[in-house]
Amino acid sequence: MKDLEKLKNILDEIKKLSKNVKEKENKSLSIFDIGGKGYYENPASDILGFYLSSNCPIYKPILKVFLEFCKPTSNIYDVSEVKVEREVTTLKGNRIDIIIKGKDWVITIENKIRHYLANDLGDYEDYVNSNYSNYYKYFYLLSNEKQKDLENENWKTIEWSDLLSKFDEIEIEDNENIKWWYFFKDFILCLKNEFNGDLTMDEEIRKFFDIKENYKLANELIDFRNKYLRNNLKIIKDRFESDADVNAEGNYTYYRLALKNQKEYKRRIE
Repeated sequence: MKDLEKLKNILDEIKKLSKNVKEKENKSLSIFDIGGKGYYENPASDILGFYLSSNCPIYKPILKVFLEFCKPTSNIYDVSEVKVEREVTTLKGNRIDIIIKGKDWVITIENKIRHYLANDLGDYEDYVNSNYSNYYKYFYLLSNEKQKDLENENWKTIEWSDLLSKFDEIEIEDNENIKWWYFFKDFILCLKNEFNGDLTMDEEIRKFFDIKENYKLANELIDFRNKYLRNNLKIIKDRFESDADVNAEGNYTYYRLALKNQKEYKRRIE
């Protein structure tokens, strides 16, 4: 097919451009750039959660900056013992990214890095209200995407880039725990590399997409790719929908299955 040949050709051209751009880049590397994926949502949530909990030897100055940045509606005074839970399952089978619990307050965070918001924030809110009824409760969407007003009025959007800038201003105070500061600074650098890379574009790539035919073919390629992903969702639903609720996230690049009746399904597969 001639159209497919054109699309293959444009893919080859984009590969060449991508290779050239990577060779031109001269950014500082973090340990995560070398041997990890700290810019993925789960590792980022793990690391952020650790540095905001009392399990971390240097959590207090970091938590202080986080709270000052988020500006909870009432003051949080007691941070002597702060616990963090990850991937907390709600009654509907959804998973809350981060819950930070203090003596009389609890902060809920939905973390978005490469995915758009497609989460049931109302379900998260119901879970927290039910399990922490006597706590001061705060809800935050942590994302670098510009969000419209959230339907859930108790949720507030905070931007990763702004938070990272505040974290970067923290001065190292405790030489005894210097390694944890180094890891923290590397974590900041890793995410800065991730987000800042979206703000600029190489001139060679701009010129490539300024050509009308190239731009048109790229859009066709995106359309085919989206159709492929939607078809994947259909296949998964056809296979599992009798036993699980299937939801797509991240523009159909990530699929979550919540079992409808876990005990019954367990008996059936044993």
